[in-house]
Amino acid sequence: RLHEERLSAPRARIDEIDTRRKELIHEADHWIDTRITPAQATARIHTETIGSVLDRLATFTAHAYATLTAPTPYWELCDAWESVAELACAYEDLVAEVTRGQRRLPGYR
Repeated sequence: RLHEERLSAPRARIDEIDTRRKELIHEADHWIDTRITPAQATARIHTETIGSVLDRLATFTAHAYATLTAPTPYWELCDAWESVAELACAYEDLVAEVTRGQRRLPGYR
């Protein structure tokens, strides 16, 4: 909902939304950090936390849905939904690698 609202919000509201998004990212990352087994020392580090990936997925999804409700060129519609699909697959891979201890997350164990 935050990401959808952000698309048409006035500047003052965007700052509030972004603050809440950052809080949710931190809460998600903390929740994950308290529940995962620490990664192997040799595990590659990922460039983003899972909370950041989820936030980006929500941003892409809000944009993709917006392309359905406004006059949008076909290529833009396809690009938006392809971005959602690609990131969703990458998220699944990241979760699997973190769960197996094969990938480390930045800023956390």
